[in-house]
Parts: sequence; C-alpha cells; structure tokens
Amino acid sequence: MFGNRVYRCGLGRFSPSLLSSKAFYVGVDFLILLGVVRDLIVTRTIHRVYVYGLPAIVLGQAVVMYTDLNQLPGWMRIAHAILG
Repeated sequence: MFGNRVYRCGLGRFSPSLLSSKAFYVGVDFLILLGVVRDLIVTRTIHRVYVYGLPAIVLGQAVVMYTDLNQLPGWMRIAHAILG
C-alpha cells in the first residue's frame, strides 16, 4: 500500500489537462483495489494491511477532501495561521 501512496506523487505530476487536480486520487485508490482483488484471486483472503489500512486511508481521504472542497471557515483560519 505504501508503494501505491508513493505512486500518487508521480501520477499527480501529469498535466492538469489530462487529470483534474483531485482525479489522481481515484487512480491510486483503483491500484489499491486491484491489490485487494489480486489477494482474493490468489490466496482467497484479504491481507491484514488492506483490512486495517484501507479503511483508514479512505476515512482520512474523505475528511481531507470534504475540508478542501467546502473550505470550512475553522480550518481555513488554522491553515492561514500555519502559512502565515
């Protein structure tokens, strides 16, 4: 799963005309899903990393995307204080 997270860095460097600024997350999540499917096909079980890590990644990503897309006033004050 770490490799897929690093893959996001490379995928995010594509031209904005090819990918929207947030669309590359879908590509990385799709790669993780392929890992789950591979485990189901080959071993007929899902590795513990996916069982515990995937929900944490999805939840964290959902919180960040919600905060980013809605530009919550409380978070914007914190972000501006951090950035100066």
